Amino acid sequence: MALRVNSYLIRNKLLGRTFWDIASKNGKKVCVVNPIFAYPPWKVNGLMVTGPSFGLKGSTMSQPARDDLLRYRLGTYGRTPLLPHGYKETLREAVEQLKSVFSLAYKLFNEDLYDIMFVADYTLDRIQHYYWRYCDPKDPLYPKFMNTFKDTIINYYRILDSIIWKFINRFSDDYTVIVLGDHGHSRRPLRLVSIDKFLNPKVQDKYRYVELFKHLAMLFAYYARIDNLSYWFIRKMQEGGLLGKLVTK
Repeated sequence: MALRVNSYLIRNKLLGRTFWDIASKNGKKVCVVNPIFAYPPWKVNGLMVTGPSFGLKGSTMSQPARDDLLRYRLGTYGRTPLLPHGYKETLREAVEQLKSVFSLAYKLFNEDLYDIMFVADYTLDRIQHYYWRYCDPKDPLYPKFMNTFKDTIINYYRILDSIIWKFINRFSDDYTVIVLGDHGHSRRPLRLVSIDKFLNPKVQDKYRYVELFKHLAMLFAYYARIDNLSYWFIRKMQEGGLLGKLVTK
């Protein structure tokens, strides 16, 4: 519930304020595919297609509505692999979604002439979160034997690079192509410091059971070598609004 409400709140804050909204208001024709926290889509000067963001469920939607786009899977969040056997299915699902997003974008960008075209994909972030420990020999959880996922991240970049190159070959003569990411990625920190507790005397006397539970869950999962199980616990608590109820003074 909490994640769903937050997704709608963020969506409403973005409504009418994005760069494609500004372009639309100035007479530019836009085609926007899979922006985060923009579900359901809203009216623009052109076409906007989105999928459900964090905490939301539903099919692909477009504005204006088009039934032929429903078969494409868009969105920002997939399954979380809890145990080793789930990693293969998570990877398959991510690759499938990656190709679906860019297949739709390629189709739409070829249908009409636009002043601005935008497509976003979030599966690479998911892949790096879940498979980093398989690809980084310095990670404490790096498997020394039977590591079938050691090349997962580099191979995923190769798939993404081939897709990007396809777009560059097709559209670079008529458009300026910009490829960007909103953040990088690295190994999870092994040591954490709460700066707020050092600098803010108002919180020094507060005891947060949620933080205790979160760290205990992550420690258990870490040493049990089922690291993503802790994320599942925390996510379920967030969805049920339980995290906020556990915060006490």
